[in-house]
Amino acid sequence: ALYSKDKIQESLQNAASLLDQLPFDVAHNINKSITISSSTIELIQTLKIMGYRIIIYSHAFSFFSDYLKKYLNIDYAYGCPIELDDDTKTFTNEVHKEFFNPSYKEKIIKMVMEKEGVQSGDVTIITDEHQQSPGLGIQFNMKEILHYYNQHILSKESLKGILGSFGIPIFIK
Repeated sequence: ALYSKDKIQESLQNAASLLDQLPFDVAHNINKSITISSSTIELIQTLKIMGYRIIIYSHAFSFFSDYLKKYLNIDYAYGCPIELDDDTKTFTNEVHKEFFNPSYKEKIIKMVMEKEGVQSGDVTIITDEHQQSPGLGIQFNMKEILHYYNQHILSKESLKGILGSFGIPIFIK
């Protein structure tokens, strides 16, 4: 399998290598074309009204988690950082290895707790490790993706990289 929940680092490195030299604008426009379910939007809005601070910590690349933060008005979002070439505004195949350190997520949570002035008893963490956990309902606009594919901006390989960049375990042959 190209992407596996059991091999997160390897999967994200594979996705990054498939995005190498893809223009950032392509990924940004694909992000802008997604639709987030009304139930997800309602849940986020309800939690915010109730005074909750919301953090997304995702195995998706940071360009996607950053977009969700802005789109959903989430307080904090952390994804796997992927390097951009500043001159060409394209992706490189480099991901930040620190993200995969087991203590990195705890470091992020501790930092946010200190910033927000909350104790560990006031923090609830919901992960996607269990099938029953709620998640973000996101629908991809395949028309946008196919538009780039048909213009030969996205190759079959970079298309696999885009799909892997959302942190979704995908089994593409």
